[in-house]
Amino acid sequence: MGRWILCGQRNTRLLQHFHQRVNVEIIPQPQGDGPAAVYLDVTSASDLATILATVGQPVLQVEQAGLTLARALPSLDNWKRSLESLQGIRPHDFTLKRFTGNFFDEVHFSGESGLYELWPLQVRVSGLSGARPNYTLYYDATEDRWLRADWYGLRFLARYDAGQPCPVRFNSDRNQLAVPADWRWPEVYERALVLASGRLPLRKNGWLMYEHVGAELVDELRNKLPLIDEESINA
Repeated sequence: MGRWILCGQRNTRLLQHFHQRVNVEIIPQPQGDGPAAVYLDVTSASDLATILATVGQPVLQVEQAGLTLARALPSLDNWKRSLESLQGIRPHDFTLKRFTGNFFDEVHFSGESGLYELWPLQVRVSGLSGARPNYTLYYDATEDRWLRADWYGLRFLARYDAGQPCPVRFNSDRNQLAVPADWRWPEVYERALVLASGRLPLRKNGWLMYEHVGAELVDELRNKLPLIDEESINA
């Protein structure tokens, strides 16, 4: 018996189709932070292919989707080069706060690489409550570019460019990878971990726990991200 994960968009008709033909298990995400994971128990890959042929809408059969994605991902440096660059950013038109590891502290911009919040100048003058930054961007001093990406990705990039490797704990017996919550990966790399199980990470004692992550997937991601091993843990 094989177990397959239904990834991507789904609808009631598609789920009903699978319920009529195979055993379907639906498991909510931790803290309800996303659509439930849907698992299909099918005798063999050929049986699954036969079922998919009768669905009546495009559904692709892919083995180890997380590993397939990990192999296609660029190195972190190349990911950084691919990020959207915002033009016309004039830092002295804003109140700047720079990420220092745990907090954002107000700074005078000196052209240093890092993760910045760009606030309206009025915040400094009047101390407006409830205000939000106009932008949260990464400044790449080597290319003089202001980069935009998902927040976790920019934070990861700031720590990477500061020379910090990301600590991870891999339990090979349980196929479980733990990443510190304050080191959450850029979304596109984390997606490879989530695809391995169909589930978002479980938070435990300041760590993000990813399930059903095999050694081959971890090794593939080591080639793309600055990871450093810590002692294995039991969840």
